[in-house]
Amino acid sequence: KHTHNHIRAKHNVFVDGVIARTERMGRWWRGELPNLQWIMVRPSGGIGDQMLQLATGVLLALATQRGVALDARQIPPGQKYDYDGVVEWPSKEQVQRPGMRELPGGLQGNSKAVEIFMCGNLGLELGQWDLVETHLGIPPHLLFANSIDGAELSESLYGIPFFFVTRFLWLGVRASLLPARFDTLPTQQDWDMARNVREFWEQLRVARPALVVGVHAHVSSGHPFEAFDAADVASGRRQRPGCHEAFCHGAPASLRNTSACVEELLHAVTPSHFRPRGVGRVVVLWSTDQDALSARLLGDLVAMPGVLVVKMRFNDRDRLDHSLSSDLMHMLLLEGADELVGTTGSTFSFSAHARGLINPYYPAFRRNLSSSCGSVHPTEAGMLFRGTTHAECSKTDNDVQCKRLKPNCLQFTMWHGDPPRCLQDIGTCLEGSTAWADPYLTDVVHSQLTAQSIARAGGHLRTPSFTAAPPSSGAAQGEQSWWITSSTNSC
Repeated sequence: KHTHNHIRAKHNVFVDGVIARTERMGRWWRGELPNLQWIMVRPSGGIGDQMLQLATGVLLALATQRGVALDARQIPPGQKYDYDGVVEWPSKEQVQRPGMRELPGGLQGNSKAVEIFMCGNLGLELGQWDLVETHLGIPPHLLFANSIDGAELSESLYGIPFFFVTRFLWLGVRASLLPARFDTLPTQQDWDMARNVREFWEQLRVARPALVVGVHAHVSSGHPFEAFDAADVASGRRQRPGCHEAFCHGAPASLRNTSACVEELLHAVTPSHFRPRGVGRVVVLWSTDQDALSARLLGDLVAMPGVLVVKMRFNDRDRLDHSLSSDLMHMLLLEGADELVGTTGSTFSFSAHARGLINPYYPAFRRNLSSSCGSVHPTEAGMLFRGTTHAECSKTDNDVQCKRLKPNCLQFTMWHGDPPRCLQDIGTCLEGSTAWADPYLTDVVHSQLTAQSIARAGGHLRTPSFTAAPPSSGAAQGEQSWWITSSTNSC
């Protein structure tokens, strides 16, 4: 809806490219293009991770004039989502042919792949290979840094590639009709009688709430509250072979950042994207991966005056059961919100607001301390960060040793246990040229998030001793208390 008129009014390379690729794949199905080259996507992880991998693979196919295939053999049964895409994706077995040249090892989410995306001549470097398999846990926006293909791709996709590509990959029609149950707290509402997500949204629009806020709390059972709890990183870090009890279980009080953000939004609402502001109450759409761990946050939300909290269940089960269908339905539920308060570094939060064209808030680890929500972000911000953080790092077991802190460092926001590394150090073509990333940056204190993640994984983050800069020096707010000293491992 947001870009429909623009697409009709001007020549669009993405639409032309999709049509051309779809036609080409159709001809391949009919046996007319036996030598078509392919990008083979091998997705894994949860729905957010998979959407990121699929979107990056499709964008790479558009940039290199290739078809897209899916290696479903590698997807564990517990991770096979029912994507109802615009086209039927062929499998690896279907596209393989005798004599096909396959890129050894494929393109993984490593430094080499990142460098090719940002600085390489994609057509030249990949052209000799008929099949390029990808397992890329990297944002598709990195392709916009490419001096050859980036500008055209960005203009074609209006700077919001994830929105276009994932809706091409997954329409969500089948998931929107799956049976669901809705419970509104503290008082039941008419929309609780809805039988699926589609009916729920039809009835909610009739009620015309004043504001609809989506809340996604990824609290994780492995390292509870890792994306929220920034307290006592040093003294509470896991000790081998034992564990500091309070630290390993996390601090439920750290979720207070999220409820404080919702409270702030109640008093500073912005116009809705797709519908006029209603006159009813504020509705909060609730989504979490662990109901028990996030119960305190849910209680805070329900206790807010004038707020109705909607919980959705699939087949009488909560999302705690990690049902694949429930994941899809919760994504569709959140996409319709006016605002989304997400979990920093969560690909699920990112996917929900990017697909819904919602401007998100990430209150945990926020740099802007003058607001409980932090800064409002563009719709596709969430996977990239730029600022002062640890650089020149090496890893031994769970311990990370960094030589220095580097300003203006561009990095991925999500943390997967590898030593942090600036994208400018991987792709030297980026030095002094990162303006392309501005619409996709998350305004968080990344050094804080990194220290927290390493400590919660049982490791230590060591850097040379730094002296905290006084406020007058221009140090970013919220950063100066997070210099880490090698002598005490304190924050």
